[in-house]
Amino acid sequence: MRSNNKATFTNRFSLTLLFAAFAFGTAMAADDANIAAGRPLRFDDARTIPFGDRQVEFGGGITGIRNFTPIYTFGGQFKYGFAENQEIGVGVNHFISNGSDSGQFFIHYMREVPVNDSGDAFAIAINAGALYGVGSNDAEVGFRGIMTRRMGENDRLHLNADVSVGEHIPSLGLILGYSRPFNSDGDFRSTLVGEVGLNRVIDDEFTLTLGLGMRRQMANRAVLDFGVLLGGLNRDNNRSLTFNLGYTMSF
Repeated sequence: MRSNNKATFTNRFSLTLLFAAFAFGTAMAADDANIAAGRPLRFDDARTIPFGDRQVEFGGGITGIRNFTPIYTFGGQFKYGFAENQEIGVGVNHFISNGSDSGQFFIHYMREVPVNDSGDAFAIAINAGALYGVGSNDAEVGFRGIMTRRMGENDRLHLNADVSVGEHIPSLGLILGYSRPFNSDGDFRSTLVGEVGLNRVIDDEFTLTLGLGMRRQMANRAVLDFGVLLGGLNRDNNRSLTFNLGYTMSF
């Protein structure tokens, strides 16, 4: 009963934050061109947030895995554009599954290398995290190389290559992301995002993931996002379905 009460409280708290963001977003200003991992899919855009900007991201998700109980995810991150084409951040991801709580505190750094005025860019991102709760004996450091390529007037491709190092979870990953903004309501716009990815835990087989989502401007620089991820598509006994919902604002 105590675990159920904790999960209920966390759900209510997250919903309260989300509704507060809707009300606050009209007065604040998030750059919806800067697509970040988790908002709503897994890939990053190679462009950092603008110099001097402060950005807050938060959201939640639910993952259903065949033959396992659902996993509920809640997280938040604060980012700061502390220099031209560079950003740092701190955040937390919290997980609830089968009455057990666990999570990760992490720090984030990203450096962008623009390619002239073409809209193309390269970047390197580093994320270092410390786990807490169930299974909290490990730390993890992830390195991500990112390339964003403009295709035509609005379409962009985002290639992400990952290496994660931890005591028990060294892994490799490759994600090809896609984004296309379009005007849907005057000055505010929506952005369609999609991805296909391969992930491999060392000494294990690759898993295939597909994702589709939408980012919608709610104010000048405030963005709501929604995404769906299908994981383990090449594994009959370990397929998953994830729904993500989040909100981003900057000032």
